[in-house]
Amino acid sequence: MPPGFWIYPWTAEADLWLPRRTSGDWMRPIARLKPGVDADQAKAELAVLAEHVETSEVYAGTTRSCDVRFLEEEVNREYGGALNLLLGVVSFVLLIACVNVASLLLGRATQRKREFATRAALGGGRGRLMRQLLTESILLCGLGGMLGVAVASLGIDLFVLLASYWYPPSEEIAIDGSVLGYTLGVSVLTGLLCGLGPALQASKPDLNESLKEGSRRSTQDVQRGPLRVLAVSETALALILLAGAGLMISSFVRMLETDRGFDSEGVLAMRIKLRGAEYRSDGVTQSTTTAFYRNLLERIEALPGVVSVGMTSYSTWGNSCCSRVLIADRPVPAPGQSLTATYGEVGGEYFKTLRIPLLKGRLLGQQDAEGTSLVAVVSQTLAEQFFPGKNPIGKVVETPVPGEAREIVGVVGAVVRGVRDGPKPEIYVPYRQYTRSGKGTFFTMNKGFVIRTSVEPMSLANSLRAIVTELDPMIVPGKIKPMERVVFQGAGSGLSWMSAAETLEFYVRLFSIFAGLALFLAVVGLYGVVAHSVARRTHKCGVRMALGAERGKILRQVLQEGLIMSLTGIAIGIMGSLALGRLIESLLYGVPAVDPLTFAAVSAVLIGVALLAAYVPARRAASVDPMTALRHE
Repeated sequence: MPPGFWIYPWTAEADLWLPRRTSGDWMRPIARLKPGVDADQAKAELAVLAEHVETSEVYAGTTRSCDVRFLEEEVNREYGGALNLLLGVVSFVLLIACVNVASLLLGRATQRKREFATRAALGGGRGRLMRQLLTESILLCGLGGMLGVAVASLGIDLFVLLASYWYPPSEEIAIDGSVLGYTLGVSVLTGLLCGLGPALQASKPDLNESLKEGSRRSTQDVQRGPLRVLAVSETALALILLAGAGLMISSFVRMLETDRGFDSEGVLAMRIKLRGAEYRSDGVTQSTTTAFYRNLLERIEALPGVVSVGMTSYSTWGNSCCSRVLIADRPVPAPGQSLTATYGEVGGEYFKTLRIPLLKGRLLGQQDAEGTSLVAVVSQTLAEQFFPGKNPIGKVVETPVPGEAREIVGVVGAVVRGVRDGPKPEIYVPYRQYTRSGKGTFFTMNKGFVIRTSVEPMSLANSLRAIVTELDPMIVPGKIKPMERVVFQGAGSGLSWMSAAETLEFYVRLFSIFAGLALFLAVVGLYGVVAHSVARRTHKCGVRMALGAERGKILRQVLQEGLIMSLTGIAIGIMGSLALGRLIESLLYGVPAVDPLTFAAVSAVLIGVALLAAYVPARRAASVDPMTALRHE
């Protein structure tokens, strides 16, 4: 295949494509529809076919369903939500920038009122004055757009770095003709929006008032109103983004601090999938499988820096299979009322490695080998739900997959696998007591390893790959990463194949970056409005100070002006933040969409930086020399 070939974006990192020769694995069919056939027709036909498809005994009795979607819709479903949210955040920042530029142009137009009045008095029409002002604003925004394209190349690298697992074919993200055309259109539209208000106001001057000597002082209060409105708008928009970033950060902190019943610090995770007839033939697991796992566990445990190593079915975390459970000496439950539990094979020192405590009985050990009595260890959640008020030790449970009755010999602490789930019932069985039939091959052929280390976990990654290669060169271990990056992974909890923690961290970084930009722009805008107001009132400040006004009083008056604008913007922004919180509620963890503590914190930050922005021009106003100010006027 050509370089960069992929079907789904998350298959872009595949280096080798093999035909599937064995059954029992999950597969996703891809079909090209015949001309004239739509998705609804295909879905109806496939629903009929699904009822007649023969399935293996592993999936006997399961409900079969069929869903048909276009491939483009499937990809858009994975990425559309995140991109729409990103576009909304960028639009907020662009809007704040537009308000800033509009404030700048309005202030500049105010200073040029005398010039425009003179032009109008000499016969300059309103349309001509407006064209001049709009041309200036479009040129200004066009130059900004050109600079933005140059900076965007760095932004793309940063975006890919922030979400390295989100969109694997990241080399396809680039600036092309459509991006340049879009940027040009946005720049022109921004120039029109930013310059239209000032152009309408400045192109219709009051000739009598504007040409009078000293008219700048008489019209200054009229011009301050629109500038204040723009400053309030900037503050409100900035608060909305700050609130979104605050909710994301609070969620991420809560996620990391949640007690999940095990200790992932200092643990490395690795996944192995066995392939080949020497491990499984005609759907039956071979004895060489046990030997491979035993050798691998011993080799890993012998590595310098390894404290202990454990093994579990399929994945290291979050993807174990849920199975129906039957209790001996109890009637078979009616449909819809069956007991279910997470089933998994474990080996090595799995519980010790993750520090899952033993509550009753014993753990699984070397004595639980093939040919011995079938045993299992259950979680505290299973014991409480299935045997309320009773001792589960000695009880017998059976799971249809792999279909064998096992005696409970121990109870361990409950663990939380899903990001937003509580602890679920779990059954752990020894990996050496696997089922030779096809029922249990799914669990036996897929294993996740957890390695507790006394050194930096990722420093052992190359050694682990080397050990696997020495045992079987045809086996390539899955992504090796710290367990702390894996523990929050759960089905449907992340973007594409990112874990929930990686997804939330991705949003935290994006929101933080754009919220920081929004805060900076809002501070600049507020500073500009207050500085413009101080410059227009230099004469007034000079008169007041000449008549005995204290510098501290003038300083407080200017700071009060900035504080009132920021508080008004915060009040409006909080209402917008309530809507944003509802929009991103599905991404939050342990934090309500309306979190008073977060809103109070970001409001305090915004007030602090607003006062800091107003302090510089306020200090300048309080330092005015009365004689210099009066002589200047």
